[in-house]
Amino acid sequence: FIEASSKHLGLKDPKLSLKQLASRKVKLVQLLASTVGIVIGCLLGMVPLLFMDPEERQLQEVFSILDADGNGRIDKTEMIKLVNSSEQLMGESAAKVIVQVLREFDEQVFDFKTFVKFMKEVEKREIKAREHVKFVRFLSDSFVR
Repeated sequence: FIEASSKHLGLKDPKLSLKQLASRKVKLVQLLASTVGIVIGCLLGMVPLLFMDPEERQLQEVFSILDADGNGRIDKTEMIKLVNSSEQLMGESAAKVIVQVLREFDEQVFDFKTFVKFMKEVEKREIKAREHVKFVRFLSDSFVR
Protein backbone atom coordinates (compact mmCIF):
# COMPACT_ATOMS: atom_id res chain seq x y z
CA PHE A 1 0.00 0.00 0.00
CA ILE A 2 2.78 2.43 0.94
CA GLU A 3 4.77 1.68 -2.20
CA ALA A 4 1.71 2.08 -4.44
CA SER A 5 0.79 5.36 -2.75
CA SER A 6 4.37 6.62 -3.14
CA LYS A 7 4.36 5.83 -6.85
CA HIS A 8 0.96 7.49 -7.25
CA LEU A 9 2.36 10.65 -5.64
CA GLY A 10 5.31 10.59 -8.05
CA LEU A 11 7.96 9.57 -5.52
CA LYS A 12 10.66 7.38 -7.03
CA ASP A 13 12.05 4.16 -5.59
CA PRO A 14 15.58 4.93 -4.30
CA LYS A 15 16.97 1.64 -5.75
CA LEU A 16 19.27 0.90 -2.81
CA SER A 17 21.79 -1.91 -3.02
CA LEU A 18 21.85 -4.75 -0.48
CA LYS A 19 24.87 -3.17 1.19
CA GLN A 20 23.07 0.16 1.49
CA LEU A 21 19.93 -1.53 2.85
CA ALA A 22 22.05 -3.20 5.53
CA SER A 23 23.76 0.06 6.53
CA ARG A 24 23.18 1.61 9.92
CA LYS A 25 21.87 4.89 8.49
CA VAL A 26 19.16 3.19 6.41
CA LYS A 27 18.04 1.06 9.36
CA LEU A 28 17.86 4.17 11.55
CA VAL A 29 15.77 6.00 8.94
CA GLN A 30 13.44 2.97 8.66
CA LEU A 31 13.04 2.84 12.44
CA LEU A 32 12.35 6.57 12.71
CA ALA A 33 9.90 6.50 9.78
CA SER A 34 8.05 3.55 11.32
CA THR A 35 7.90 5.28 14.71
CA VAL A 36 6.60 8.52 13.20
CA GLY A 37 4.00 6.57 11.21
CA ILE A 38 2.76 4.75 14.29
CA VAL A 39 2.58 7.96 16.34
CA ILE A 40 0.66 9.78 13.60
CA GLY A 41 -1.69 6.81 13.24
CA CYS A 42 -2.36 6.71 16.98
CA LEU A 43 -3.01 10.45 17.12
CA LEU A 44 -5.42 10.25 14.18
CA GLY A 45 -7.15 7.30 15.82
CA MET A 46 -7.70 9.33 19.00
CA VAL A 47 -9.25 12.35 17.24
CA PRO A 48 -12.83 11.03 17.69
CA LEU A 49 -12.25 11.04 21.46
CA LEU A 50 -12.04 14.82 21.33
CA PHE A 51 -15.64 14.96 20.13
CA MET A 52 -17.08 12.50 22.67
CA ASP A 53 -18.59 13.89 25.82
CA PRO A 54 -17.04 12.63 29.08
CA GLU A 55 -20.18 10.70 30.06
CA GLU A 56 -20.21 8.84 26.75
CA ARG A 57 -16.49 8.13 27.08
CA GLN A 58 -17.13 6.63 30.51
CA LEU A 59 -19.98 4.54 29.10
CA GLN A 60 -17.64 3.36 26.35
CA GLU A 61 -15.20 2.14 29.01
CA VAL A 62 -17.99 0.29 30.86
CA PHE A 63 -19.25 -1.18 27.58
CA SER A 64 -15.74 -2.39 26.73
CA ILE A 65 -15.48 -4.14 30.10
CA LEU A 66 -18.89 -5.81 29.71
CA ASP A 67 -18.08 -6.80 26.12
CA ALA A 68 -15.71 -9.55 27.27
CA ASP A 69 -15.21 -11.15 23.85
CA GLY A 70 -14.67 -7.76 22.16
CA ASN A 71 -17.25 -8.30 19.41
CA GLY A 72 -18.95 -4.94 20.01
CA ARG A 73 -22.10 -6.45 21.52
CA ILE A 74 -23.41 -7.40 24.95
CA ASP A 75 -25.98 -10.16 25.42
CA LYS A 76 -29.09 -9.09 27.36
CA THR A 77 -29.29 -12.28 29.46
CA GLU A 78 -25.65 -11.89 30.49
CA MET A 79 -26.39 -8.32 31.61
CA ILE A 80 -29.33 -9.50 33.74
CA LYS A 81 -27.16 -12.19 35.37
CA LEU A 82 -24.42 -9.63 36.02
CA VAL A 83 -26.85 -7.16 37.60
CA ASN A 84 -28.43 -9.85 39.78
CA SER A 85 -25.02 -11.04 40.95
CA SER A 86 -23.91 -7.45 41.69
CA GLU A 87 -27.07 -6.45 43.56
CA GLN A 88 -25.28 -6.08 46.90
CA LEU A 89 -22.71 -3.71 45.38
CA MET A 90 -25.18 -1.45 43.60
CA GLY A 91 -28.11 -1.68 45.96
CA GLU A 92 -31.38 -3.53 45.60
CA SER A 93 -33.41 -0.60 44.24
CA ALA A 94 -30.83 0.26 41.57
CA ALA A 95 -30.61 -3.40 40.53
CA LYS A 96 -34.41 -3.59 40.26
CA VAL A 97 -34.52 -0.49 38.05
CA ILE A 98 -31.78 -1.84 35.79
CA VAL A 99 -33.41 -5.26 35.40
CA GLN A 100 -36.81 -3.64 34.78
CA VAL A 101 -35.41 -1.43 32.03
CA LEU A 102 -33.49 -4.37 30.56
CA ARG A 103 -36.67 -6.43 30.32
CA GLU A 104 -38.49 -3.57 28.59
CA PHE A 105 -35.86 -3.27 25.84
CA ASP A 106 -36.76 -5.36 22.78
CA GLU A 107 -33.15 -5.97 21.79
CA GLN A 108 -31.55 -9.24 22.93
CA VAL A 109 -28.08 -7.98 22.02
CA PHE A 110 -26.87 -4.45 22.80
CA ASP A 111 -24.44 -2.57 20.60
CA PHE A 112 -22.86 0.59 22.04
CA LYS A 113 -25.59 2.91 20.70
CA THR A 114 -28.34 0.78 22.28
CA PHE A 115 -26.31 0.52 25.50
CA VAL A 116 -26.14 4.34 25.73
CA LYS A 117 -29.95 4.60 25.27
CA PHE A 118 -30.41 1.91 27.91
CA MET A 119 -28.12 3.62 30.43
CA LYS A 120 -29.83 6.99 29.91
CA GLU A 121 -33.21 5.38 30.59
CA VAL A 122 -31.83 3.72 33.74
CA GLU A 123 -30.43 7.04 34.94
CA LYS A 124 -33.74 8.80 34.27
CA ARG A 125 -35.67 6.20 36.27
CA GLU A 126 -33.18 6.16 39.13
CA ILE A 127 -33.52 9.93 39.43
CA LYS A 128 -37.31 9.58 39.49
CA ALA A 129 -37.03 6.85 42.13
CA ARG A 130 -34.73 9.01 44.29
CA GLU A 131 -37.10 11.97 43.95
CA HIS A 132 -40.00 9.70 44.91
CA VAL A 133 -38.15 8.53 48.04
CA LYS A 134 -37.35 12.14 48.97
CA PHE A 135 -41.02 13.10 48.49
CA VAL A 136 -42.23 10.20 50.64
CA ARG A 137 -39.73 11.13 53.38
CA PHE A 138 -40.89 14.74 53.18
CA LEU A 139 -44.52 13.71 53.55
CA SER A 140 -43.62 11.37 56.36
CA ASP A 141 -41.63 14.01 58.22
CA SER A 142 -44.25 16.71 57.65
CA PHE A 143 -47.48 14.92 58.46
CA VAL A 144 -46.66 11.90 60.58
CA ARG A 145 -45.74 13.35 63.94
